[in-house]
Amino acid sequence: MTTIRAKLESLLDARCMFPEDIKQIIDGWLETDTGKPMAGRLDDEAAGYPPTLLPVCWMSLSHYTVEWIDKNCPQHWARPMFAEETARVSRTEVQRRFDAIAEELKATS
Repeated sequence: MTTIRAKLESLLDARCMFPEDIKQIIDGWLETDTGKPMAGRLDDEAAGYPPTLLPVCWMSLSHYTVEWIDKNCPQHWARPMFAEETARVSRTEVQRRFDAIAEELKATS
């Protein structure tokens, strides 16, 4: 079983974030408006959710990661990897996509 958390951690790790940073980033993201709805779901099996959920979580987490890097280690050499990804999709668009998935999940439960 691969959880949503494990997949997000793997994506952060692949972009050279340190394990202690990964934990802080995910914990902080779970306190954001977009992350909060995922708080009780991160340890669920990823395959049990619509395939669009993980990419939207990743877009939101990437935006948060840029903020986290800017606040905690602004010279972090991994920042450009996240900044490039977040430049493609605005926070507003991420929220719109997240809301659509939430509605889809409500309709099927």
